[in-house]
Amino acid sequence: MKKITLGYEPSPYYTGGGQQALADGNLGTVDFRDGYWQAVQGKDMEVMIDLGETKDITQVTSHFYHYANAWIFRPSHVVFYSSQDGLKWSELKDIASTTPENTAGESIIPFSCSPQKTKGRYVKMVAYNNGKCPDWHDAPGEPSWLFCDELIVK
Repeated sequence: MKKITLGYEPSPYYTGGGQQALADGNLGTVDFRDGYWQAVQGKDMEVMIDLGETKDITQVTSHFYHYANAWIFRPSHVVFYSSQDGLKWSELKDIASTTPENTAGESIIPFSCSPQKTKGRYVKMVAYNNGKCPDWHDAPGEPSWLFCDELIVK
């Protein structure tokens, strides 16, 4: 429920409820049309959250949707950062996806890290779009979607 800044423009079809959707406390379900998921097509997602003051950061988590049939792929990897001033960033963790891009069905895939002895006022997440739909896909070469819901900082 803290102020966030987006480094992208969400799709008008999948806003998740607006600019603050990734910090509104509502988690998306296994139905990507539920109104909670925020999405971009063919682009990465960069999100920064301002905690309001320097705090201990014990865990950072974000959830992504995967449904290859609908051109929605989990990110290739997600990087979490922390900062005291919102200008100089320290990497908390770079997490490569372990979910194969051809995974069948609809699923929610969490990316999470538990940094040791980390303090910060700002947390940033960069989620890297999978790119174009792969050759085996029904729409090869078309830009894939990246769906996210919640950036949770504990």
